[in-house]
Amino acid sequence: MYHEGRGVAQDYAQAFAWCRKAANQSYDCAAFSLGEMYAHGEGVPRDITEAAAWYRKAAKLANADARKALRKLKDTKSGTTGTTKKALRKTSASNR
Repeated sequence: MYHEGRGVAQDYAQAFAWCRKAANQSYDCAAFSLGEMYAHGEGVPRDITEAAAWYRKAAKLANADARKALRKLKDTKSGTTGTTKKALRKTSASNR
């Protein structure tokens, strides 16, 4: 709702706050949305490490979009490759 401005003014900070509450209650779509917000810097500073952590959490909750996002991060060959690989190793190790 706040993320896209449906029925309310678009507000990424509000969207982030509500998604975080839902993600902390194991809602897979909310965890995926947090990953997207971190990946794109919407309402929070862009942070690939945090994005990967939230994608991984959503993937563990069986979110197919999060699994695709993690594969995309692994396949990234742009200037963030080193950061992306480090983020994926860090989240992978912390989830064992």
